[in-house]
Amino acid sequence: MPQTKAPEGREHGRSFASSALFLTLHAFIGRCTALPLPLNRQALSAHYAHYAMAKTAVISAVVATAVTAAAFLLNPSPEQHRAKIKEVIAERSPLAGVLGIGALTAFTSTYHPLGIASYTTVNERTVSVGALGMVFVLEPKKDE
Repeated sequence: MPQTKAPEGREHGRSFASSALFLTLHAFIGRCTALPLPLNRQALSAHYAHYAMAKTAVISAVVATAVTAAAFLLNPSPEQHRAKIKEVIAERSPLAGVLGIGALTAFTSTYHPLGIASYTTVNERTVSVGALGMVFVLEPKKDE
């Protein structure tokens, strides 16, 4: 059976232009993905390990940003600090609650915001600390 010669510019059913285009695209994809061509199992494994580390770093950055944004948004206001001071002083001493000492302490307190947290002071002593929407009233130090 005589072999027929392919028309000029064709190899195995592909034109020379499409073969050149294929090789160019193949090389371009290799550069874009940083994968060595031809691919082997070890190269793919290393590439996907790098991809997984990069993905983990991005997820960590997104979570850290979300937590920081939540801390800014949930930072307790001066009113929340003052309400908590009144409440805690009334719980610790019912007489102080009746006499309004908690309200007086809350009224004289100075609010200090730190962005992601805040605190209040009275006479340069820290009375309460707040973060993420929670306020904690500190126990007074006993003078010796």
